Amino acid sequence: MRLPPVSTTWLAMVIAILATAAMGVSLAITHGAVRAEQRQRAALAALSDFNALLSKMDGLGATTPAMEDAAIVNWLNVFQGRPGLESAVADACSGRIANFGVRWLEAPGQRTAGFRPLGEARARPMERIGPNVFVLSLPAGTLCPGRAVEVVAVRDSVGPMRVVIGRVVERTGRAWGVAAISVAAMGVLLVGFGLATAGWSRARMVSGVKRINASLEQAGRGDFGDPIPLHEMTGDLQDLTRQVNVTLGRLQELLTWLRDTADQVAHDFRTPLARARARLDRFGETGDAALVDEARGDLRYLTQAMNEALALRDGEAWAFESIRLDKVCRAAIELYEPLADQRSIRFETELSPAETLGVASLLQRAIANLVDNAVKYSPDGGVIRLKTHTNGEQSEVVVADQGPGMDATVDEVPADVDSHRMGLAFVRAIVRRHGGELMIASGPEGSTITMRV
Repeated sequence: MRLPPVSTTWLAMVIAILATAAMGVSLAITHGAVRAEQRQRAALAALSDFNALLSKMDGLGATTPAMEDAAIVNWLNVFQGRPGLESAVADACSGRIANFGVRWLEAPGQRTAGFRPLGEARARPMERIGPNVFVLSLPAGTLCPGRAVEVVAVRDSVGPMRVVIGRVVERTGRAWGVAAISVAAMGVLLVGFGLATAGWSRARMVSGVKRINASLEQAGRGDFGDPIPLHEMTGDLQDLTRQVNVTLGRLQELLTWLRDTADQVAHDFRTPLARARARLDRFGETGDAALVDEARGDLRYLTQAMNEALALRDGEAWAFESIRLDKVCRAAIELYEPLADQRSIRFETELSPAETLGVASLLQRAIANLVDNAVKYSPDGGVIRLKTHTNGEQSEVVVADQGPGMDATVDEVPADVDSHRMGLAFVRAIVRRHGGELMIASGPEGSTITMRV
């Protein structure tokens, strides 16, 4: 599934909001756990108070179902206000007293004692503590001025009376308020930091894209300039920048190769054209048929050279495939063997399997040119050695002849060695197009040409 595009700014802001929300949820969960523990402590204290009160009144014989009025009066007296109650309530509301105890009693005849709101408060059962244990919610101002209070109380009947014994749940304290404010402040900082980071990252990315775009525009005008420095790019753009540098470098290399090839073709065509023109001029003066044949040979050479140059330019769509160079060499030997036999030239081969990726037609032309040169410039009765093998990840074709030798650079070959000049320039261009190299070793005993692709 393809996700819709999202800007870096929005992504950073969403991450910051989610982080803040996660902190808030974590704080709320922790607060809930602490609050549950506080209620449980208050419930245990209330149960203890209730059991202690039952034990005390039982000792007075005042817990039987048919209670005498005197026993009820005793209960009412126990639940009456105690000395210093107001100051104790104030201390409880301020947090100086934890789990302050409260109680209320409703006896027959509408007689009551204690803290009446306990009998009217909204209650939620705490069944995991006990069936008669409840959490009572007292609105602000009921017990403590200005804030609501929770009381965990035991509600039960004692004889004809309804008794409520409770403990005030202690406050979570100022620390939770500070923590909540801190989380909110941290959320604001996270959002601000996320927006600032996203803005800075976006500015760097936009700057990097502009730099790449400027380099591409410059390359479109034919000026490839220097490679784009990787350290100026963000991590997201470094791979793209590296690829752009490689592509621009390759384009510059190809343009240089095209210029060199064009210069080579112009240089190679100049002499045959001048020679053909001179022979045609002489033919106009003498009518010699031999000059016509020579001129036709020059024109055939020019036609062949032009066809090879066009093939190198078009590359037949440059369809790369797996090619066995040893098989291509055998085919070239079969093609030129009749010409070699006429001059008693022998082929010695050592063709090990050698495979590469390339354009089949161009590599066939290149190897055919090498064999053609070797046959053309080998002496009668000479030996041509062909060898194929692999060298690491590359494959090599080696063609050695016993001809007069030549310089290693094509541009410096003598002007009358036409086939060597145009043929090797064409082969070198093909090899370079396949990412390889052409090496020439020449001496008095002949030339050895190594094609590595």
